[in-house]
Amino acid sequence: MLKGPVWVTFFLGWKGGCWTPPTVQAMTYMADHCPENFIWNTSVMDPVHQWKVLSTAINLGGHIRIGMEDNPFIAAGEYARSTPTWSTRSCASRAISVARVATVEEARKIAAIPKNGMH
Repeated sequence: MLKGPVWVTFFLGWKGGCWTPPTVQAMTYMADHCPENFIWNTSVMDPVHQWKVLSTAINLGGHIRIGMEDNPFIAAGEYARSTPTWSTRSCASRAISVARVATVEEARKIAAIPKNGMH
């Protein structure tokens, strides 16, 4: 019923609400059952499993959310740097080592955003 693209985020490992385990299996199940006109991304709040889940999301063609708000850990027991800029950079550096990052034009096409930014 919704015109695409429709963006959806899979929140894994976030305590409270409708908690979903931070596992590759949980994320894969959601990706496999997502309607075709949905563009999905994954946010994982778990220092032990986040990079395994995020890497799998990338390999399945999904997008990921990184940075202090989504996954403040660079590794188990190790927070990313305390300032948002450093956190995003350290998490982004790790994510970039797994993924090919879209160009601005590719991102506009994926999100169906015209060059002037208006819909």
